[in-house]
Amino acid sequence: RLNGPYLAEKYLPMLETAYTDGSGNRYRQSSFAAEVSGHEGVLAFVRMSVTVAPGAESAQLRLDFGDDAGSRCRLSVPDAFSVVSESDEGITWEVSQGTHVIYLCWSPEAPLNEAVQISAEVFQAAEKSMVAYWKNELAPVSHFQVPEAHVMNVQRNLLMQNLILRWRYSLGSVVYHDSFYQPESSDAVQTLGEFGHAEAYREGLGALLNMTKGEGYYINWERGEKLTHGAHYYFLTRDKSFVEEHTDTFVEICEIFRKQMAEDEYGLLTKQRQCGDIPEVAHYIFHQTVGWQGIRDMAEVWKATGRTDLYERYRPLADQLKAAIDKGMTEAVTDMDDGSLFVPRALYTGEQPYAAITETRIGSYWNLVIPYAFATGYWPMDGPEMTRIADYMHGHGATFLGLLRFNYYPTPIGSFRRDGLPGYYTTGVDNVYLPAYLRMIAAQDMAERQVLTFYGKLAHGMTRNTYISGEGSTLGERPSEYYRSTYGGPTSANNCALLLNLRLMLVRESFNHETGLPESLYLAHATPREWLEGGKEIAVDAAPTCFGPVSYRITSRLAEQRVEVTVDLPTRDAMKEIKLKIRLPEAFRMVTVTCGDAEVPFDVETGVVDLSGLAGRQELKIVTSSPEILGKDLAI
Repeated sequence: RLNGPYLAEKYLPMLETAYTDGSGNRYRQSSFAAEVSGHEGVLAFVRMSVTVAPGAESAQLRLDFGDDAGSRCRLSVPDAFSVVSESDEGITWEVSQGTHVIYLCWSPEAPLNEAVQISAEVFQAAEKSMVAYWKNELAPVSHFQVPEAHVMNVQRNLLMQNLILRWRYSLGSVVYHDSFYQPESSDAVQTLGEFGHAEAYREGLGALLNMTKGEGYYINWERGEKLTHGAHYYFLTRDKSFVEEHTDTFVEICEIFRKQMAEDEYGLLTKQRQCGDIPEVAHYIFHQTVGWQGIRDMAEVWKATGRTDLYERYRPLADQLKAAIDKGMTEAVTDMDDGSLFVPRALYTGEQPYAAITETRIGSYWNLVIPYAFATGYWPMDGPEMTRIADYMHGHGATFLGLLRFNYYPTPIGSFRRDGLPGYYTTGVDNVYLPAYLRMIAAQDMAERQVLTFYGKLAHGMTRNTYISGEGSTLGERPSEYYRSTYGGPTSANNCALLLNLRLMLVRESFNHETGLPESLYLAHATPREWLEGGKEIAVDAAPTCFGPVSYRITSRLAEQRVEVTVDLPTRDAMKEIKLKIRLPEAFRMVTVTCGDAEVPFDVETGVVDLSGLAGRQELKIVTSSPEILGKDLAI
């Protein structure tokens, strides 16, 4: 008899629930947070209505205050509520016939002053203010418009969550409240930047520069992430002032790396702890490659911003580190009998491949962290090695419904750990680490895997209708529990996994293998084919890219055997190539593509249209085949 929880307008941060008791009495509750005049900080507002069933004489409602709530709570109680019992812990009312509404405001921190009162009018004004605030904040969401209402609602709500969380791993979680982690925190603020919130990106990176888990942890990984994301921020925004403001910090990191390399027997960055949960110290490959990428990318940024002295000092350092990694990598990787390629966690350890990756605890942690090495570009993204690396992951149990599998204890499939942590007491997934995997498969143009991961995350990677996800989530059953569990939610990095995938499906840059500089632009390369069914439209409006804003609109008119495309190409920076992919429903193929009177080259098998060399606004007309031409009998 429970209805909900769900969100107002299916995405706004106003939680709504309803319940009907055994006598037919109906209870409805709405709650949200907002600021009000006369109080510093945010207040929680609650509205609860009670409808007494026609056959029932009355209903009861109890409110538990919790500690010290009297000074932090205001109530507006209708006359139809009569007190049954009252104490410091709470109040129980009896409610007479009809529908009646009680209003409450509560301060989570400071006591309320006398000027703050609650009424229907105050509640409605606060609600109106909250809705206006978030709709204004979400204006940039118009960058990505897709013909699926649920996807749009999730996109809006996850952006709201992450605009609150920013660099914070979580808020409200017992285990992760107000904490940070690398690379997760940097990934979260980068994704905000790629959705048009450049100031949140800048502020987040600036704050993270001063944060570290400290010596004895994986501080080199942190340092590498600070360099790589700082460089990406410049490529995305061309905000030279951010680099100048933090140049001393970036130089300090590079000098620390130089000293470590000089003192290490292999010329690598110093051995460090793998991650928070794995204390073993080694030359972990993702520490080394992220560090290499960070030095290289920041050196290129210094070159682009006129600091050729710093470029000349640190670009050779990046090459030196890569050469040291190359030397260790030759004996570290394993050629598998199935043709795939296994890359261990660390160099010079003799780590062997996992037959089933998540069968062991170490294999499970390999699955989380090693994609960060794959996403650096150390191996050319379009090269045969990366294909074989991906084949190893996909052929040895790395993913489930496109999500990264994880087995914390581990627990055998089909079993559960009675005393286990929520989110981990059965085998499951850990989408906090999904961003690196997504960048890897997107760069390899694995569109179907991106789509699988996208819908796997929508269906199984968050709470339904409220879109909350923690660090890890169970997949298996546990007796007496109806729902699966998650740990430490909400998490900004888990939110960013879906947002990042949506962006990569619609807009993606590639980066030069040698320099790390932005090189090419790929549009609509992994959209679900259903999004271009007849009458549907995909739109991207002034989305930020490393080449400047890009816009396009793809309108499907398959009943008329055509698709219309308008593209406004970036003009800020040159690109090697620009490719647009038209992923039509399976029954259709492109026949011709024209721009004005000129034919535009395209690949009929892949649906890729080559826009290289074009600039400004381009209007394309695409003639498609029909199902009948292909021998199909499908409705449009």
